[in-house]
Formats: sequence, C-alpha cells, structure tokens
Amino acid sequence: MRPILNYARRWPASARAVILLAIAAAVVIALLTHGRIPQPASYNHFADTRPWWGLPNAQNVLSNLLFFPVALWGLWRLPRFAVITRFERLAWTGFFLGVLLTSLGSAYYHWQPDNLRLVWDRLPITLSFICLFSAVLAERMSTRLAAWSLLPMLVYAAGSVTYWYVSETWGRSDLRPYILVQLLPLLLIPLLLLLYSPRYSHGWALLLGAGWYVLAKLFEALDGWVYQLGGVVSGHTLKHLLAAMAAAQIAWMLSRRKMYRAA
Repeated sequence: MRPILNYARRWPASARAVILLAIAAAVVIALLTHGRIPQPASYNHFADTRPWWGLPNAQNVLSNLLFFPVALWGLWRLPRFAVITRFERLAWTGFFLGVLLTSLGSAYYHWQPDNLRLVWDRLPITLSFICLFSAVLAERMSTRLAAWSLLPMLVYAAGSVTYWYVSETWGRSDLRPYILVQLLPLLLIPLLLLLYSPRYSHGWALLLGAGWYVLAKLFEALDGWVYQLGGVVSGHTLKHLLAAMAAAQIAWMLSRRKMYRAA
C-alpha cells in the first residue's frame, strides 16, 4: 500500500487537483441529470415509536444524547490537539459544534417528527460535514483554499436544507443538493488521504470514521427490518449509535495524532 501512496503523491499538483475536480464535477452532473430525488413520504414514520415514562419515540430521542459527550469532550480537548493553523482549529471547532447541535436538533426532531423539525436536525449535520471536509482539505491540500471555500460551502449547505424544505412545501420534494453535502466529502476525503501527504499521524482513522457513518446510513435504511428481528431496538436508533461512533473515532484520532510537518 505504501508504494502506491508514494507513487500517487508524486504526481504533479495540477494532476491531483484535476482528479478531485473531475470526480466532484461527475457527481454534480450525475445528480443534476438524475432528476428530482424526493424524500419518501414515509420518512417521518419510524419503526420504534414506544414511549418511556411519557417520552414519545424514546429510543430515537434518547440515543441522540450519545453525540453530546463526544462533542463536549472534543471541544474541551481541542486546545490540546495537534493542530498547526488557526484555520484548522476553527474547522475542528465547527465540526464538534455541529455534532453538539446535532444531538439537540435530532432529539428535538424525533420527539415529534415532521418536516419543519427535520430542518433543525439536518442543518447541524451539514455544519459538521462541511467543517470536517474543510479541516482535511486544509491539512492535506491547501489551508488557503480551505479557508477561502469554507464560507461558500457553509452557505451552500444551509441553502441545500432550505431548498429541500421549500421544495417539500411546494409538493416538489428534492433532496439532491442536500445529498451532495454528505456524498462529496465521503468521496473526496479518501482521495485527499490518498493523493496528498499528511501533516499528522493517524490519518487512517478518518477512513474508520467514514466506515462507521456508512454503516449508520445502512441501518437507517433498515430501520423497520432491524426492529422486527426482536422488537428490542430499531435500525434508526442504531444509526444514531453508529454515527456517534464515527464522531468519537474522529475525536480519538485528534487526541492521538502527532505532527509530521509544518503547513
């Protein structure tokens, strides 16, 4: 594996940038030509709606609390993490802040699921994804590019949620812009790890974090099937657990990594 990495990282910077841009453009074009991707009409209906002591949808609500200690620990430990530039520290702060707000927003949504509450679930998720991508972009490729692009990406991410909600109210539901916010980082971060040399150790942990999140999305899709297996826990509750594991994996990486080179 190391010879492959060394070979890829010796390519001209322009060639590596073209690869990233080509893949991003291909994904955008594919989504644009695909046509609308509506949110399923049953999206707000979950398999496990059991209340606990008067709390509706208890497991789906309470499982969001798993994000809270991860986010708090990350924000508390952030000054001690190996971070070279102020921008990287800003991006990681945004990531953990997004995880913290996801804990609150998703719990609020699952208390009484509907599309308006779902906005407050999705907005902090986009914050975490964009800040994570910006942090990796700054570390691997260019701090200047990451700093220049962060605000436009955050505006786009918030706009993608707004566009989805407005499209829902107009009866023309379209998730494509929101899907792009999650899909592109999941595709481009592994490529950034492959094509660019690291400033820090433990970069492989980002791939484990991505794996936890992909597994979380799988369990989200299998919500009812998982619940029917024994009626103990639903796929969506496990999705929250696995997504929290993804955030914890990244926090662990930051706590363990060592600096290789300066910016």
